[in-house]
Formats: sequence, C-alpha cells, structure tokens
Amino acid sequence: MKIAISVAEPSFESEVYPRFGRSQYFIIIDPETMQYESVTNPNIEAPSGAGISTAELIVKKGASAVITGSIGPKAHQALAAAGVRMLTGIEGLVRDAVADFNAGRLVDNAGAGTVAGSEGGAGMQRVPGMGRGMGMGGGRGMGCGGRKGMGGSGAGRMAPRNWNAKPQADRLRPAGGAEELSSLRQQANRLSDELTRVRQRLEQLEQE
Repeated sequence: MKIAISVAEPSFESEVYPRFGRSQYFIIIDPETMQYESVTNPNIEAPSGAGISTAELIVKKGASAVITGSIGPKAHQALAAAGVRMLTGIEGLVRDAVADFNAGRLVDNAGAGTVAGSEGGAGMQRVPGMGRGMGMGGGRGMGCGGRKGMGGSGAGRMAPRNWNAKPQADRLRPAGGAEELSSLRQQANRLSDELTRVRQRLEQLEQE
C-alpha cells in the first residue's frame, strides 16, 4: 500500500501542504515499511486543470490514499473514480501524519473535503482525544441584571430598554368615551380621599 502526501518540501520532515492540486511536491510512502520517494508536481503552474492532472499523477504512482489539506471538486472526482481514499484537513509534519495513519487516528469524512470552485474544507478529521485535537469551551460568561455571569469574570449587562414601548399606565388606560370618563372619575375620587387623609394627619400633627 502507498499513500501520497502533499508537502511543502521533498522531505519526510516537511509540513503537509494545504492544497492538493498546487502542491509542489508529494511524498509517496509505504506506511508499513516507511520507504518513500519524493515526487515533483509538474502541474502547479498550469492555468487550469491542475487538480485533475495532479490526481492522475498520484494514481499513476500507485497511491491508494491521499493525505493533504484540501482537494478541489474536480480532483476529488478524479481520485474518487480511481478508488483513492482522500484524507483531508491534515496539517503538521509528514511523520506525524503517517504515525496517525498507522495508528488508525485518521477517519474518513467522505465527500466533505471539497468546496465548489476551490480547495477548501476539511474532509478528514483526527479522532477526538487522539493525536491532535481541537478544544472547545471556556471564555467569560455574561450575566443579566447586573450580576456576573458564570464561567469567568464576565460583566453582566442590563436588559436593553425598549424606548418605543408605552408605559404600563398607558397600556392599562381604557379607551376614550364612557369608559375613560368612568376611569378618570375613579382616579379623582381616590385622589380626593388621599388628600383628605393627608389633611387630617396634618391637623393631628399641628395639635400635638
């Protein structure tokens, strides 16, 4: 079995190159014996069709799997037609990628390694918890009502005020006509009673 790895330099200690069709070199390696050869990609300057031509080069070299950063849609189709596994989304050193491959830490994500018209996306991922991983979580929380949020020293924020909302008294006020007149009379009576109580209290205080 052979795997082809896109590389920045023709060396086993090189970094995995992020673009399949425009990679200047490939390492063709037998992951069991670790014997390899470096191959120059003659298609990097091609104005178009570089991905397909590079795929044909890899197939001719007898590779049954490709390790790279991303693969364009046309190259993806050509490799798929030849039955070549595509392990994309890889970065780091070639030796680490091969070690992950041999340890079964590389998981195919069929068809997700392409983005229409470009070589983008991550079609392969390392198994979480093994090899290189990506952490999630952390950060400052945000509370409501002026309190600090949980999870860090995040400052709370008051809920935004809706300046277009009507005051509660306005929302509860009856519509015009007889209902409004009745409501106003009730309010006047309550105010009159309150005023009477205030005057009575003032008289008591003056007599003390």
